[in-house]
Amino acid sequence: MTCRVCKTESCVDVIDLGHQVITSRFPKVGEAPARTTPIVLMMCQTCGLVQLRDLVAGSDMYEHMYGYRSGISATMRAHLREYNDEIMLLATPENGDAVLDIGSNDATFLKMYPNTLTRVGCDPTGKQFSAEYDGLTLVPTYFSKEVIAPLGLTFAVVSSISMFYDLPDPVRFACDIHSVLSPEGLWTFEQSYIKTMLERNSFDTICHEHVEYYGVRQIKHILDLAGFKIVRVSLNDCNGGSTRFFAAKKESRWVEDARTVQTLLDGEAHLADPKTYGSFMDRCDGEISKLQKHLNTGASTYIYGASTKGNCLLQYAGIGPDRVKYAVERNLQKVGCTTSTGIEIISEETMRTSPPEYLLVLPWHFKQEIIDRESEFLKAGGKLIFPLPTFEIIGYSAK
Repeated sequence: MTCRVCKTESCVDVIDLGHQVITSRFPKVGEAPARTTPIVLMMCQTCGLVQLRDLVAGSDMYEHMYGYRSGISATMRAHLREYNDEIMLLATPENGDAVLDIGSNDATFLKMYPNTLTRVGCDPTGKQFSAEYDGLTLVPTYFSKEVIAPLGLTFAVVSSISMFYDLPDPVRFACDIHSVLSPEGLWTFEQSYIKTMLERNSFDTICHEHVEYYGVRQIKHILDLAGFKIVRVSLNDCNGGSTRFFAAKKESRWVEDARTVQTLLDGEAHLADPKTYGSFMDRCDGEISKLQKHLNTGASTYIYGASTKGNCLLQYAGIGPDRVKYAVERNLQKVGCTTSTGIEIISEETMRTSPPEYLLVLPWHFKQEIIDRESEFLKAGGKLIFPLPTFEIIGYSAK
């Protein structure tokens, strides 16, 4: 296999989650499931990039009903609000400037910018959220400099949040952003950090949608190739642990944050060792074994939150309708569908009429929000199961 960044052929297998149904799809009850594709990660021994071996066509993942909505989670809305505030303070766009959000989804983030800016979203899933784009410009397709060119705009800010790891050609993507960014503009992007993914046993981050699994080393290499410098980089807890970058054109007046970059690079040496990934999967298998032991008791357990990451966990662990009767979901678009393992999705309201003993929380990285939301369920004697980063069962605790 040829590395997607450095183009050498020195990749070795490091993780194998087996053949899985496309993890971002939620078929209707009775509908045939999507085809299976292997989820195998390979590591480039030249540049260190960890990446999917087998690609799924974007049309199979993004052009049917796409299940994720940024605005559903209060935790995510608060995170995006903080992110937008940082952009406004750092980039200081002026009235009339244009901003571009790539992977704009339901426009939650884009609408946080003041309406004195020209706000553009680019996302093939945007068609299903078109009602959210009133007062905004939507380009409902995959980003490239060619699809943006007809707008006749250059951008003071370009954002690409939780999508830079979805790309078959990240270097070309970065070069295209360089083309549409204004001379002193900023490109900011955030995605899961492979170092944190390993530390937190987040194997469910690995799915068909996520093509690359980046360390700072690989991000810096891509930015160098595309003519960018890193002017700010930070870590946060979003989605189980993420890196946030701000990049500017090399010839701009922005000052490179070389010290922070080097500090992070110094902590990544172990990521180049294939044994790191075997140890990671051994730990994950241990947590899955604890979950299996609970399910084997026969206690009434429903899934809480039907998600892409959850589909990965369910398939890897072999959890289907023979072991869990229902999956519970806030997003009503998913109600009447099934998880990738065939578990029927019902609404929260339906679940509350006859609640189970346990709710298995698949979006475990929203732990505190879910504990708060389900306080009445807990008070009534129900329990929440968090499968990762370590298996944990939480019951009611009086404050």
